[in-house]
Amino acid sequence: RSDSVTGVQTCALPISAVDRFLAATVAFGHPGFLVSDGGYRNTLRSYYLIQQLHERYTLESVQRIEYLAADGTWQGSSEAVASGAYARNQIAARYANGVVTVVNGNPTDYLRSTVFGRAVELPPNGYMGWSEDDAIEVFSGEQDGHRADLAVTPKYLYVDGRGTFVRFPQAAGDGIGICRILPEDRYEIIPFAGSDCGFAIAADHAVALDEAGKELGPATLRRARGLTYVVPVEGAFSYLLAKAPAVAGQDLTCERDRVIPGETVTVRDGEANFPFRVPAEAKPGERLWQTFNGKWIDFTVVPLCRIEPFLEETVLNLAIQGNVQAPTPAVVTVRNTRHELTLDPLRSAVLAIELEIGRAHV
Repeated sequence: RSDSVTGVQTCALPISAVDRFLAATVAFGHPGFLVSDGGYRNTLRSYYLIQQLHERYTLESVQRIEYLAADGTWQGSSEAVASGAYARNQIAARYANGVVTVVNGNPTDYLRSTVFGRAVELPPNGYMGWSEDDAIEVFSGEQDGHRADLAVTPKYLYVDGRGTFVRFPQAAGDGIGICRILPEDRYEIIPFAGSDCGFAIAADHAVALDEAGKELGPATLRRARGLTYVVPVEGAFSYLLAKAPAVAGQDLTCERDRVIPGETVTVRDGEANFPFRVPAEAKPGERLWQTFNGKWIDFTVVPLCRIEPFLEETVLNLAIQGNVQAPTPAVVTVRNTRHELTLDPLRSAVLAIELEIGRAHV
C-alpha cells in the first residue's frame, strides 16, 4: 500500500510490532535502527524515541540488570535465571553513567513497580529511560488510558498521542509533534501530518516555513497550561519560533482539561473566576479554545465515561469509569434492565451481564 503522507510504498507493519522492536532495542542496549516499514510515522518514532537515549547508553558498561518476578521483587540475573523470573521479560538496567532503562517485554502483564527510586507503570511492549541528570527522559506507555510517546532531550522534544490528544508536562499532542531546539534561542516546531501539538517552551513570535524552508509569513502563537501552540498556516511544513526571555503574566488555570459535553467548569486568572459551559453539541475528541482576560486556555472533549469489556466464562463484565468531575449516580440499561451505579473519575464500577449461551440474537 502507499503511505498517505509520503506516497512511498510500504508494508502494513502493525504498530505493536514496532513497539516490541523498539522495546527490545532498549532492553538489549542496542543502538537505534530506523524503521521504514509501515510508513514515515514509524521512521520518526524509531528515531526520536531512541536516538538521544542510545547516545547515552551504547558506549557505557552496565552496572546492574534486574528482572521483575511475579511476586513483585526485583532479582539479579543469576537469581532470575534460577527462579525463572527472567522469562517474564520485565527488565531494568542501570548503566555506569547513571542512565536507567526499563522495558516490559511481557505480552500480557503490566509492569508496575519502583525502579531505582522511581515509580514505573508500563503496558506490554512499553519502555522508558532516563539519565541521572534528568536531561534525557523517554517514555512509551499509556497516558490517560491511551498509548502515547514522549522524548525530552537537550536537542528536541517529541510527542505522539497516536490519534488521541494526550498531555504531559513537557508536551501534548494528538499525533506526532517535534520541537527542535536550535542555536541562537530558536525552536522549530514540526506538527507532522497536521497534528495538534504544544510544547513547554517560551516564545514570542513565529514564522511559517514550507517544506523547502522558505518563509510563508508570520504564524500566531497560543499559550495555555504551560505549553505553547502554533495556529496552523496553510501550506506550512514547520514553524520557526524565537525564544522569549520570559513568559509575561500567569497562565489561566482550570482543574479540568478533559471535559464532557454540557458541563460547566471554572477558569481562574489569579483571583478572578470565569464560568465556562462546554457546548452540549461538542463531540468527543474535539479541541476547544477559549479566551478570558486576553489569555488562552484549551480543553479536550471526552465521552461521559470509558467502558472496557472483559469476559469471564459466561459473564460479560463492563468496567465503567466516569470522566465526570466527582462521583455521579447513573443508570445503565441493558436488555431493558436498569442497573444503577456510580460514575467515579478515580475507579471503575463493574457491571456483570450473564450471557445466554446457545441462543441466537438478531
